[in-house]
Amino acid sequence: IYDSYVWNNKRKVLTEKELKISGLEMIGYSREKENKVPLQDHIHSSTEIVFVVMGRQIYCMNEQEYVVTANQAFITPAYTLHGTGSVMHGRHEIYWLRVDTSVEDSFLMLDKESGEVLRQRLSLLPFSKVSLTTDSLHLIERSFLLLSDEDRLLRLEGCSLLVQFLCKILKASEEGKSLSKQLSDVVEYIDQHIFDFITLEELAVVGGFSLSRFKSRFTQELRITPREYINMKKIERAKELLVGTDTDIIDIAFSLSFSSSSYFSALFRKLEGCTPSQFRQKEKNKI
Repeated sequence: IYDSYVWNNKRKVLTEKELKISGLEMIGYSREKENKVPLQDHIHSSTEIVFVVMGRQIYCMNEQEYVVTANQAFITPAYTLHGTGSVMHGRHEIYWLRVDTSVEDSFLMLDKESGEVLRQRLSLLPFSKVSLTTDSLHLIERSFLLLSDEDRLLRLEGCSLLVQFLCKILKASEEGKSLSKQLSDVVEYIDQHIFDFITLEELAVVGGFSLSRFKSRFTQELRITPREYINMKKIERAKELLVGTDTDIIDIAFSLSFSSSSYFSALFRKLEGCTPSQFRQKEKNKI
């Protein structure tokens, strides 16, 4: 499947022709409010990275389904068959890009030594699903905006931000390899019970730890405390509800088991830099 240049409210795609950046085959943005037909199985000759901003995507590979939600990236190595199987291409907001790691000269506008390091590391990326932080979203958003500009200097800045984004992908992928089975079970449990009030005691039981051991292991492996992680995931889900529904903000807060709407709004502002109502209005203005 090859993407061609397009630029409208729902879909924006930049190809090699517009980008003129060695090694960057394409980069795109898509926002869909309705389910689409399944994405047929296909293969790319380059490494593909899909970053989910909102909603969720389900990908199929080797007869297994992988659910990718907000602030997660799905990595497909070159020449790997993938698609959505029989699953509808769900409502979403995503960025995706393809990097050709066979290109050796001026890879992503880097000097030879730096370009070779990044090129080799990206070429070794395995199929994986990784979780990223909100600063990764800011990087890819800004990068895409600058890469779409005709000013060569701004595209250079955009490419440098894209390199930072790719470095975060590499780091998250490497950290994911060391995530223990116990903590993987805990993270999955949080995702499945995001609307519930989740206690650290119940998470410790899921992971098979004492409470104190659980808190230290979680922070050690994920570089964030359990409560901070739970709050981050709840705010991610809140963003989906703010954009995808007309539900009152107070109802969203209580549906996600926050103790009060004021606490929800304060936490939202802390993590996103704006109130829930400001976020909803900003997203509506994009349409």
